[in-house]
Amino acid sequence: MYEVEYHNPKNGWAYKDFEANSVRMKELREQQRALPEGVDRMTTEEICITVLGENSSYAKSKGLNRKVSGVDAISSFEASSSRARLEEELANTQSELASTKAEMAIQKTTVEAVVKFMEQMTGKSFAEIINVPNCTQEYE
Repeated sequence: MYEVEYHNPKNGWAYKDFEANSVRMKELREQQRALPEGVDRMTTEEICITVLGENSSYAKSKGLNRKVSGVDAISSFEASSSRARLEEELANTQSELASTKAEMAIQKTTVEAVVKFMEQMTGKSFAEIINVPNCTQEYE
């Protein structure tokens, strides 16, 4: 949005410093995107404030007659992107949980079959086999 505001394809940048600011903001944005998951990243607003300083025209809640800026639109887009990513992660986690529960049920059935087989082969209860009193009660 900064570039749209201050750069004209025909006339170039409104001021020389504005191009450097744009480059610096793009660099910071790429650095933040390159950070590993779980690391706190700067928001678009924080990047603008870092490069440009605080100003009511682009920093949320600054100034009395603040207008909606491009930063707000970008922040809204980032929030919806984050929400979509989080919803996808939640769906994946729920799928993994269901899969793990199914695997655990299969393992439980297998263990029960092995215990039953051992009891039949030895003629002793599982607790007697492993020499732990009341083990079958704890197992259930």
